[in-house]
Amino acid sequence: MLVVEDHPVNRLLLVTSLTGCGHTVSTAENGQIALDCTDVQLFDLIVMDVNMPVLDGLAATRRIRDGAGPNSDTPIVMLSASIRAEDQQVGLAAGADIYTAKPVDFAGFVVIVARAAHGREALKQAA
Repeated sequence: MLVVEDHPVNRLLLVTSLTGCGHTVSTAENGQIALDCTDVQLFDLIVMDVNMPVLDGLAATRRIRDGAGPNSDTPIVMLSASIRAEDQQVGLAAGADIYTAKPVDFAGFVVIVARAAHGREALKQAA
């Protein structure tokens, strides 16, 4: 799995949660690093923050979806502190399969991750 999060504490919490469930996790601090990773390695799930320096999560998600790389159909969970309906719509329109709020509810997050193992449609149904 790939966790894309610029805030070190948030990134550590996500990684700890995922590795605690037995997942192997790579990380990226911004959307550009995420694109560099997704161009060369296939991931089972991408967890993408929205607001990041260099390249934000919305732009990175659009480029992953629009590209011919190995992750163009990988489930993407978008995280944001802003959960207004219009923000959620923008995130989903960018290509995220589910848009969820920060701070992360880790009990619910584990359920989302489990659904992602069954593909994008299963993840969308979890929303």
